[in-house]
Amino acid sequence: YISHHLQDLLRISDQVTVLRDGRRVLSAGIAEIALPELIRARLGTTLKSRAAGERAVDRKAPPLLEVRDVAVRGHDGAVSLAVWPGEVVGIAGLLGSGRTELIRAIYGIDPPERGEIAVRGRRVVVREPAAALALGMALVPEDRRSQGLVLEHTVEENLLLPVWRRFARWGLIDDERAAATADGYVQNLNVKTSGLGQIVKFLSGGNQQKVVVGKGLASDPTILLLDEPTFGVDIRSKQEIMGKVRAFADAGNAVLFVDSELEQMAAVCDRVLVLERGRIVAEIGDGGREIGAGALHAAIHGAGSGAALGADHGAALGAAREGVGA
Repeated sequence: YISHHLQDLLRISDQVTVLRDGRRVLSAGIAEIALPELIRARLGTTLKSRAAGERAVDRKAPPLLEVRDVAVRGHDGAVSLAVWPGEVVGIAGLLGSGRTELIRAIYGIDPPERGEIAVRGRRVVVREPAAALALGMALVPEDRRSQGLVLEHTVEENLLLPVWRRFARWGLIDDERAAATADGYVQNLNVKTSGLGQIVKFLSGGNQQKVVVGKGLASDPTILLLDEPTFGVDIRSKQEIMGKVRAFADAGNAVLFVDSELEQMAAVCDRVLVLERGRIVAEIGDGGREIGAGALHAAIHGAGSGAALGADHGAALGAAREGVGA
């Protein structure tokens, strides 16, 4: 069984062998090895985790993105949240909790049943992705092959899909400037490709996903919406993608991030909101408390009072709004 899903390997295998750069770097029985050792062998390094509060988030200014009492199709609950400049906010929850529906509603793919969205403190109406793009949003969707890429087109064409008009003058495309821009994203995201003209369907899954992320960043957004941004990619690509996401936020932008990999969320996010049946039932990491995968697992699977946690979150968000005069 060959896989880069390490949790699966630990769950079903009797022995594991790790190859890196064509050489065997580890071989052991499952009972003799833990996940951190397996990651270290696979990467030649370790995944860094962090405590909340290591980065100061300025909440004196209005949030870059605010969701106010938004209800999505198929769920009775409603969501209120805010993401400030420099912040990565995670959305965790079980399958069917409304995570993807919330992201799609914010981006105008499936407009919400009720509620409102504000960008930089101003209420906006987003009924289609073009409106979201014009407001400075970008989306990395859940399924790269059916939603994020035009598989028969080239790497360059996919990267620049949202911004081709920037390179047009008098009806003609400035090919040299377009190629230079696309190549910049290829280099910055370390996309392994034979060239900008390579058809994107022939790239590996990890490199396809980097192209999707690059396409999102190409529109120069201030708000990045991510839905399972590293699903089905290898560990090194995950690290590279998450590093770019964190750098994007650290430059003063906002990230709203749906993910099923709780360890990854704990390493990247400033706060994590737990969603259940379309409503927020817990918030992990606010106030400088450590974000841990264990706490996320407990919140997702119902440890504690969901109603009380949801009420606490609403009160905290209300206080934050008052602080910026919203």
